[in-house]
Amino acid sequence: MERLQRGRSRRAFLAACAAGVVVAGLIWRFAIPGLPWFTWKYGGSALWAALIYLLVAFVLARSGWVTVLLAACLVCTGVEFSRLLDFDWLNAFRDSLAGKLTIGAVFSLWNLPAYFAGCALAALSDERWIRARTG
Repeated sequence: MERLQRGRSRRAFLAACAAGVVVAGLIWRFAIPGLPWFTWKYGGSALWAALIYLLVAFVLARSGWVTVLLAACLVCTGVEFSRLLDFDWLNAFRDSLAGKLTIGAVFSLWNLPAYFAGCALAALSDERWIRARTG
């Protein structure tokens, strides 16, 4: 019973963090004027990857943070490489605001370090939360 409660508590924590990251990402992309392009681009990419980590952790709530980190990095890498696919329906989605925010439009290997940094920061927060809750 205690383990089930911890799982629910972790999921609540992850959901709250994910909501916060979504808000932070939207503010980062749309409401902070004058950010240098590099900061705007790769900071947003890191926030997106942190969200991916949190979503993967929510789904794999019973897994350790290392497993979640590896899975999230694989998802981020897969999404980046999916940008090389050229299908009309996928391109149409990429051209929409929802597509730009969720899967992006342009392939760039330079995104991967930002993704890995975002995942790592989210994993660090998750690991600290787990450690604090388990004693």
